[in-house]
Amino acid sequence: MKRIIQAVLCAVGAVVFGAGALTGVAYLFNATAYLAGFGEKVTVRIEESSTSGMSSGHAGIGTIIEDGRTVRLFDVTAGETVDARTVLIDIGKDTQAYTTPATAAKDYIWIFGVVVLGAPALVFGFAAYVLSRGRPKPGSTTAESTA
Repeated sequence: MKRIIQAVLCAVGAVVFGAGALTGVAYLFNATAYLAGFGEKVTVRIEESSTSGMSSGHAGIGTIIEDGRTVRLFDVTAGETVDARTVLIDIGKDTQAYTTPATAAKDYIWIFGVVVLGAPALVFGFAAYVLSRGRPKPGSTTAESTA
């Protein structure tokens, strides 16, 4: 019973850390896709300015002129109209859009998050797998225990 509880806890840890790592992978994918020229080209009217860039503060809010959707943008000022490209994988309630390669490149900081969260996810996942396999019976050879 103790092994089952340990395996379940390790599996939960793998899922939690893995979800964080996958979020980071999505940010990296979006930034790379933008820099490669992918994403829907839109014109955005900025309603609320962003503050201090992506590392601190909050994103600016804008409305896509073509269809009225709300998007989040960084390094923008209220009242201006900018050309942007939306991300391919949406994370959160509002779509994010990039206006310049510099704003997309800032998402590469997630490389560290993927490593910091992905490594424990792999360790917990491997531990859950090992714990779920069980122990061989005493006195049996490894060939008998795997059959």
